[in-house]
Order: sequence, then C-alpha cells, then structure tokens
Amino acid sequence: MRRVLLSATVTAAVLTCLAGPAVAQQTGGENKHNGWWFGVGLGGGWSHTDTPDTTRSGGAGFIRGGGTLSQRFLVGGDAAFWVSKNGQHEWISATNVTASILIYPFYPLGGYVKLGAGLAIADVVGDTDVPGLIPPAEKEYGIGATAGIGWDVRIARNFYLTPNVDFLYQKVDIPDSADDVKLWSILLTVGATWH
Repeated sequence: MRRVLLSATVTAAVLTCLAGPAVAQQTGGENKHNGWWFGVGLGGGWSHTDTPDTTRSGGAGFIRGGGTLSQRFLVGGDAAFWVSKNGQHEWISATNVTASILIYPFYPLGGYVKLGAGLAIADVVGDTDVPGLIPPAEKEYGIGATAGIGWDVRIARNFYLTPNVDFLYQKVDIPDSADDVKLWSILLTVGATWH
C-alpha cells in the first residue's frame, strides 16, 4: 500500500508541474498576484496513523486565503482536511489549520511551494438513531504542519485552476493514552483560486 501511495503522489506532482506551463501559454498571460487572494478545492487522499498502524483512503479538500507580500510570496491561512468512513457507523477526519506561506520560486510561472504550521484536529463522529441528527464529534487536538506543491493555471484575468499535492503531519494527544498519535495524510486536490 505504501508503494502505491508513494507512486500516486510522485505521479500527481510530476503531472502538476508539467501541465501548468503548457496551459499557461494557451491562456496568453502571465500570473499576477494582486492584494487579497482566496482558494477552495476538493479531491481525495490517504491518511496513515501509527496507533493503530493503518492506512485509509478518503475525500480531501482545502480552503485558504490571505494577502500578497510580493509576486513571489503570498501569506495567509490554510485549512486542509481528509475524511473517510470508518466501518458502518463512524466517520473519521484529519484537519490542519495553519498559518502558511506560498513561495513562487520561478515567477511568472505558476508553480509554488507551500509551508505551514499550526493546529491539528483529529475527529471521530458516530451515527445516531435519530435521522437528521448530527452527533457530537470526539475531537482531539495537537500540533500540525502542512507542506505542498501546486500550480496556478490561469483561466481568466483573476481566476486560476489550481492542482495541488499536500502533505499533512499531525501529532495529537489522546486522553488515557501513554503516547501521542501521529498521523500523515497525502491530499491530491484541484481547486479554484482568485487573486
């Protein structure tokens, strides 16, 4: 399973980096970062936990926004998540809410590297017997770090299609447990970004 996960991540990263310049040439304009920016995206991914030692696939997404320091540096907040159904009656999720910086090392090309640190949230939500009632979640908190790569592909003047590969790390304190639980998630998403 780890080989499949690594192969999928490397393939997605390479395709993201190769596709961006070709599409950017077709749209006939360079990427411009002006003032505030905002992005949302959805996709899929995998999450691995060390206690117990399991890897699962699931859905993924992000929401982020911030401001422009320069054409090469953007700063802001980032919430990236992974979610999966655990058996018949339970959902689990991993979310990182981080302060992040996006670095565009080859500007005006759209490729970027993202780094962030902040809060990790691990969730477990069970079903209830009452239709439509959302049960309370069992949330555990800890420290989280996010790293990623992506490409802003210009579609219109201030609108970009943004494929991403994100890596989430979480160290979460579980009550009544001697050790912290460590989670790693890899998210493959496609988003929309407004600059």
